[in-house]
Amino acid sequence: MGKLFLFVLFLQSGLCLIAQIKLPAFFSDNMVLQREHTIPVWGWASPKEKITVLFNKQSKTAMSDKAGKWKLDLAPENAGGPYTLTIKGKNTIVINDVLMGDVWVCSGQSNMEMPIGDWGYINNYQAEINSADYPAIRQFIVPKTTSLTTQTTLPGGSWTICNPKNAAAFSATAYFFARSLYKELKVPIGLINASWGGTQVESWTSRAAFETVPDFKGPLAAMPAISQVEYLRMQKEKANEKIQTIRGKQMVTANEISTWKSSRYNDAAWYTMQVPGLWEQQEPGSFDGIVWLRKNITISTQDAGKPAVL
Repeated sequence: MGKLFLFVLFLQSGLCLIAQIKLPAFFSDNMVLQREHTIPVWGWASPKEKITVLFNKQSKTAMSDKAGKWKLDLAPENAGGPYTLTIKGKNTIVINDVLMGDVWVCSGQSNMEMPIGDWGYINNYQAEINSADYPAIRQFIVPKTTSLTTQTTLPGGSWTICNPKNAAAFSATAYFFARSLYKELKVPIGLINASWGGTQVESWTSRAAFETVPDFKGPLAAMPAISQVEYLRMQKEKANEKIQTIRGKQMVTANEISTWKSSRYNDAAWYTMQVPGLWEQQEPGSFDGIVWLRKNITISTQDAGKPAVL
């Protein structure tokens, strides 16, 4: 009887999960929405489920489509708050401490990613952290993740309030920018920190956008107009062919890799690379993948057994 009861309980829990409204990670407590503009709210639910959204004095409804997707637009609101955003369907989601203000996307490389703390590159960073008490400034850090296809949501993330406890993780550039704006405009400031140090601008740009730039027409014409998934498959096949050419049609095995770190391993058949030097001008040249390098270092008798830095 106990087993039967547990089975029914798990079954009911599963049904509830299927029916629950879900929102993108962007919608969370402490969020900032753009003032004086239409406010889009969207998410997922059961197919053909009625969704009601309550915000400030507004109440609007929408119906999810056959795939469970839904979206509605709230009327613009002036700067202010805090408000509560409530989404009701078969379940209810309540998002607290929502502010209306100006929202900025802060993106780029390490110059944008560098936080106030941790890296230690900001002048007087500890004093800046201790004085960073601006409850109306909030940051959403977009998690670092890659995908070959457009995504409908993020794998995580949440809004954090700018105070001495959280300020160290704020993008320094974005924080000083937001602080200056807040002092002048006296409205809440939301920062969407979508930065990734060392990334090339090409990785953030779609093919359609590149096609509008005359200088890229030549290189694009030489690239196949296929999906990134298919292109990655082709690149993997090309890399495997290169490995087979180098190794006489023998692929690398895990057992072989485990021997490469041994000082007794015979690497006479390996290529020699000049370091530093341009990768593309040496073997294996055009190969893209994981490469192991071995280097023999001779230690003099005088230095043997002494501390050293490699």
